[in-house]
Amino acid sequence: MTKLRFWFNLRSMEAKKSYQVIKNLGMDSIFLPLIFPTERGDELSASFRFKDEEEAKKRYFKDGTLPDYITLAAKEFKHICVHFFHDAIYKDNLKWQESLVRDTKDAVSELSKIGINHYQWMLEHSLYGYSWHPVNKNFVPRDKVYERFNLFYDTCHQINKDAIVITGPYPNPLMNLDCGMKGWKDYFIKFEKKLKYDEIGLNCHVGVWIFAWNKRRLRAHIIDSVKFLQDRGNVIHHLEVGYPTTKIKPILGLYGWGREVDQKELLDVCFPAISELDIPYMQIYEFIDPERGFKVPKFLGLIKVLEEAHWGALRSDGTEKKACEWIREVTSHSSF
Repeated sequence: MTKLRFWFNLRSMEAKKSYQVIKNLGMDSIFLPLIFPTERGDELSASFRFKDEEEAKKRYFKDGTLPDYITLAAKEFKHICVHFFHDAIYKDNLKWQESLVRDTKDAVSELSKIGINHYQWMLEHSLYGYSWHPVNKNFVPRDKVYERFNLFYDTCHQINKDAIVITGPYPNPLMNLDCGMKGWKDYFIKFEKKLKYDEIGLNCHVGVWIFAWNKRRLRAHIIDSVKFLQDRGNVIHHLEVGYPTTKIKPILGLYGWGREVDQKELLDVCFPAISELDIPYMQIYEFIDPERGFKVPKFLGLIKVLEEAHWGALRSDGTEKKACEWIREVTSHSSF
């Protein structure tokens, strides 16, 4: 049966307290980020929305040592998947292979010692290679991304015979239209045979960055995306959904806002569809809103992206949103 878990973000609550809240909600699995420090400034801390550099360092894998929140999680949860965030390939970085192999070997060696064998690298993060993108304009072209992912895959399996390496496409119909009218599907068809991976973790934020005009369309998009991948012989490890909360009722599925009751409703629509597809995990993005000091990012460097501060199932002060009522109801079911 499909289980629930959080994409965990270490924000306004310490890990020990956060894990207890998650366990009290009935979850025995968690999805954790692992970030490697970059030598090119503060791109990572800016990209992943930390309040400041000191907060970012709490997540860094540095000097061969796992962050405390990961070693603690290994003691608290039955199943853990770790999400690798490694410095991007820059056009002028001629030694990126050495850096990637070194860091992956060190991290996987430590993770395998504490029984963590699932490692994800988000292919999604490598698909925004448009020349106008203010962050990614210095990256290598997208048609070379598979070389980096495959090196990560090979290194993981070299160090850990039990490794399961997960890739993560983003099923937005407007993504990668340069590959064909089906966008992300055409991209995947073009490059999937070049990619080495064991399973797929699908990011499907329907109703936010992926439009859905109503519940029927929301459900249909999930099923269509998963079936497309399963029919091609892929194993889906999890499907990630999320919905930010503000005080405004969403209009026709446009991205960026919704009430707490809308967040709860989205989860309630997604879960049956994902369960019927026999996917092991529905991953909820994310655990808790950032503190009030959070700096709101800008889309294309121009438009404030207000929803980024409100994805949590908990508010920044640790109080529960309505989504937690729904989570507790699902996990309390005898068959969960």
